[in-house]
Order: sequence, then C-alpha cells, then structure tokens
Amino acid sequence: MHTVSKAPGRVAVFGLLVTTLCLLLPDSSITFAARRHHRRARAHHRHPPPPTRAVLVGRATWYGPGFHGRRTASGERFNRHAFTLASRGLPMQTLVRITNLRNGRSAMGRVNDRGPYSHGAIVDLSEALARRVGLRGTSRVRIQVLGSRQKY
Repeated sequence: MHTVSKAPGRVAVFGLLVTTLCLLLPDSSITFAARRHHRRARAHHRHPPPPTRAVLVGRATWYGPGFHGRRTASGERFNRHAFTLASRGLPMQTLVRITNLRNGRSAMGRVNDRGPYSHGAIVDLSEALARRVGLRGTSRVRIQVLGSRQKY
C-alpha cells in the first residue's frame, strides 16, 4: 500500500535547501579555510626588524652576470655593479656593513633581494660588493646592521 505524505511541500523545500547547501558550502568552506591558512602562514613569516648594531656571522656567496637586469624581490632591477645584497631574514632596504673575516676588508651594502638559496649561506652579495670585500667564491663574513633606508 502506498502512503502519501501529509506535507509534500515541506519535504520538497527541505530537499531543495539541503541540495543548495551541499552545492554552496563546500566551495565557500574551502575558500574560507584557504584564507584562514594564508593569513596564519603570512603572520608566521613576519620577522621583527633586527635592532640597529645587530651582528650576524656566517658564510656569504655572490651572484652577478646571470641575474643582471632581472627583477629582485624588492621590485627593482638587479644591478651587478651596485652595492646590494640578498638576505632571507633582514628587511628590504636595510643598510649593513659586510666584513670579510679572511682579510678584514669591509663595505656598506643595502638589502634589495631575497636569498641566498644555497645551503648554509646567510647572504648573497652583488658582484661589485663581493669584489670590494675581496670575496672569491664563498667566505665567512660579519654582517652589522646599520639601520633602514626608506624606499625612495
């Protein structure tokens, strides 16, 4: 025997509501979850600026001809003849004094890129900066933070 529901309109409306929610919620929940994760990840990677006169010691490498003219992480074009460097942890436009611990030569440079991507190095120097401090290949250096320069 076949029974007829006493409220067929309610069942239809409820079914339509469930179907609509099943179609809309998965997209929005993924979007919201991704935004939540992105916000959390971005907050995790913020580094407070190092205090002035902070000193870092580690291995430095240099880069030049193959990157000349390409955009750096700061947006400016890389110039291998400028006294600039790449650092993973120092904020952009930070002024530093680099001292080669092998020969004592030093020079001032400005952070304008992210890197280095080679294992164990703390900074990548431009070709001109590497020549000024007498860096051939890699060497141990001391990085002294002098301050920050506002973008011009």
